[in-house]
Amino acid sequence: MKAMGIKRRTSFGFGNRRGYSLVEVIVAVMVLGLVVGSSIMSLRMGFSLVETSRYNTLSSQILQSEMENLRLQNWQQISSLTTGPFEMESTFKDTTARNFTTTREVLDVNPDLRRIALQVEWVAHNGSTATRRYVTYFSRNGLNDYYYRSF
Repeated sequence: MKAMGIKRRTSFGFGNRRGYSLVEVIVAVMVLGLVVGSSIMSLRMGFSLVETSRYNTLSSQILQSEMENLRLQNWQQISSLTTGPFEMESTFKDTTARNFTTTREVLDVNPDLRRIALQVEWVAHNGSTATRRYVTYFSRNGLNDYYYRSF
């Protein structure tokens, strides 16, 4: 065939190139594994941060709702409160808040002043106990009495 000026191709268009060596393939697989592994870890950490943020937000909403309920009470109702668990609103019971434990701590600072601390506890995704706590003070002649007198 050389007589006609046609060259015969024996390597199917790849010329004299050779394939990758075994060491190059192993290094490429290791780099790819490292990238995939770190991506999976990043996603896992991201999802755990989203869950933590969701629980923190939900616990804050529960506490804020109870604080608003307390602010609507007069001094006689406030002075009759006791330390112990408090019932969260029904809108929260149908959510993941059913895994939360709510407590109220009432302390008489003086005869005309009460310190009320509300606390929500839950077990986080990693097994540790997480807590969110709100503290407020109510006085006998405070703002809550003013609202009741004005109506």
